[in-house]
Amino acid sequence: QRLCKDRVENLTLFPLYQPTCFFIPLVAPCKPLLRMTNIQSIYDVVYGLLYYYAINGLKLAKCEHCGQWFATTSFKNKYCSRKSNFPGYEHLPCEQAVRNILQRCGRTKNRIETKMRAVSYSHPNIDVFCESFCKTCDNLYYQAKSSPTKENLKNYMDFLYRTDKERGWLE
Repeated sequence: QRLCKDRVENLTLFPLYQPTCFFIPLVAPCKPLLRMTNIQSIYDVVYGLLYYYAINGLKLAKCEHCGQWFATTSFKNKYCSRKSNFPGYEHLPCEQAVRNILQRCGRTKNRIETKMRAVSYSHPNIDVFCESFCKTCDNLYYQAKSSPTKENLKNYMDFLYRTDKERGWLE
C-alpha cells in the first residue's frame, strides 16, 4: 500500500493535554504527540509515524550499542536514550554505558601493561606474550570502538579480564 492523501488527512496532531485521544508513544525530542483516528490496520500506524517524523524533521537511526531504532534530529546521534542492555550497566543510557565500558577496559589494559613492564625482560616468554597480547587487544579494541555492540564490548572486556586473571606474562 502507498501513503495516499486520504490516509494522511485522517491523521491529526494534538498536544499532550487531550486525554481522550489515542496517543502513540514516541522516542522523539520534545514534539507534540500524534493522535490517530480511523485506524484500520497496522499500516495506518506506520504511515502515521512516518508522517509525524517527516513533518517534524525527525530521522530514524539505529543505536550502535543496543541496535534499537530511535527518532533523532541529526544522524550525528549514534546512541538512543534507552538504558543499556550490557550486564552491570543497565542503569545507564547507551552512550554513557559505552563510554564507561571502554574507560574500564582502558584501565584494565593499562594495569596489565604496567604489570608486564614490571617483569624483568630477562623473562624468557615476555616478548612473545607482549606481542600476542598487543595484537589481540588492538583488534578487539578496534572492533569495540568502531562497532560498540554488546557482543564486541563483551569480547574485549572478557579478553582483558581473562588475561589479567591468568597472568600470562609470568609464565
